[in-house]
Amino acid sequence: MLLEPGAWYAGAAILALAPLAPLVAWKRFAVPYFAGLALCALILMGQETTPLHSAFYLLPYFERLHPHDTDRVMVVFYLCAALLAGAALTGLGERAGRKPLLLVLPVLTALFLTRSLLTSLIEVAQEKTDEAGKWEALSSLLLKNGVPILAGPLLALILVIVLVAAYALIPARLATWRGLAVALLILVVFADLIAESRATIAVQGVYREKMDLTSYYRPSDAARFLQSRGETEEPFRYLGFAPEYVGAKISGPNGWNRPLVGALGANNRAMTLGLQNVQGYNALQLARYPEYMRALNGYEQSYHYADISDEDLDSPLLELLNARYMIVPADTPPESQAGLQRVLLAQHPTVYEDDELKVLENREALPRAWIVHSARQVGSKEEALDLLSAEQVNPKETALLEDAPPEMSQPDDPSTDRAAVTDYGANRIELESSTGAPGLLVLSEVYYPAWKAYVDGEPVPVYLTDHLLRSVPVPEGEHTVELRYESWTLRLGMAISLVMSATLIALTIIVVVSRRRKSRKVPPTSQELTS
Repeated sequence: MLLEPGAWYAGAAILALAPLAPLVAWKRFAVPYFAGLALCALILMGQETTPLHSAFYLLPYFERLHPHDTDRVMVVFYLCAALLAGAALTGLGERAGRKPLLLVLPVLTALFLTRSLLTSLIEVAQEKTDEAGKWEALSSLLLKNGVPILAGPLLALILVIVLVAAYALIPARLATWRGLAVALLILVVFADLIAESRATIAVQGVYREKMDLTSYYRPSDAARFLQSRGETEEPFRYLGFAPEYVGAKISGPNGWNRPLVGALGANNRAMTLGLQNVQGYNALQLARYPEYMRALNGYEQSYHYADISDEDLDSPLLELLNARYMIVPADTPPESQAGLQRVLLAQHPTVYEDDELKVLENREALPRAWIVHSARQVGSKEEALDLLSAEQVNPKETALLEDAPPEMSQPDDPSTDRAAVTDYGANRIELESSTGAPGLLVLSEVYYPAWKAYVDGEPVPVYLTDHLLRSVPVPEGEHTVELRYESWTLRLGMAISLVMSATLIALTIIVVVSRRRKSRKVPPTSQELTS
């Protein structure tokens, strides 16, 4: 992923220069920090628990505060690698005219890393192609269907090693040539990243078209319809189904489904419209949400395409997400879209339609909050997903908890139970509940430990429910339930930021005042002394 050209290409030149930073620029500010951070990111991105994980889990609450997908840690690594590469270039430039022998270790290190990288690539190619020979396996990596894939990155990698070696071997008296080597290093870095980014755009066709942002973000008629529903109904979510895009790993210029994305889309458009959907971009998704979507769709997804597949538009897992409305193409779908055909033929009335889109109302979707009087403890989160997917448990009646459930009882008339959202915000949700017996108020909201619950002002526990959601125990009668986002780590971070900001301001003032005082105490000139 780091070396193969694509949307997540880190840059072969960057990867070659980054390990040199601790060797040629270790005295520069923050180089040891970013080198350690990059190493930790590489370790933490693995799927298995390492001694580093165990060490971090000794910190208070680290394990609870680290529920995100591990590959998201690579976002940190990319930043560290780029900063280290820049520090390496700066360090090489500063060594011009100094002892060239000090560069022997960096050059040998770069050669060793290059050899290890090529060996790993050959082993991967041998596993994929069943090639016995090393060169045959390497050629299969360089060319894919006749197209050079790794030729550019490997060329950039070799050029970086050659230029660093040349810089180390050129005598100090030839400062011009040594400066030229550093300049060529910088040129190789830029050429490598620019060439691969252009190749990625050419293949994927992403962001190639210029667009009018005012027109792009202007609400369509379908969006205005959903906004009007949001003014009269309790909170709901929607999903946009794009048949030619769902499940696609790489999209062409038209692969983003212009009708759906242009109108409502999954690219966080809902936020600008004041709407909520089950899709969108989020680099810090909680790990449980991709797991839930994977169980719903049957295939892996990342935050770039958290969509609903054709075959699972009627999945029981979809009902738990409060997806009240479905956005589908207005034209008749092809016969191959069996799942969409089922949805169109089901009892989902069309509540809006124009030349491009239909808005279907999914009346089977669960509300944002409901009350159950039965709970079952599961042994693992996988068991909860299996039971819900197989429809062995009805989430409208029974909650699946990973902890021991609270005491509950069945009311005489369950139909009188009521749960209504009275105030909904990003950090606070207020509800009114009414029930004839103690039960669980289940919310179609993603569970996170920082959310705290209060019933009539008194704190109550929040249960992780149905693998993904949260629930709150409510007693018999009518009550006010409030959920608030209360993160002590957030408050601590804000306090630290405020203290550090105040410290920096104070230090700046001290430095400025000190310099002014020194400038006023100018020593007398020789003429003044003689006079």
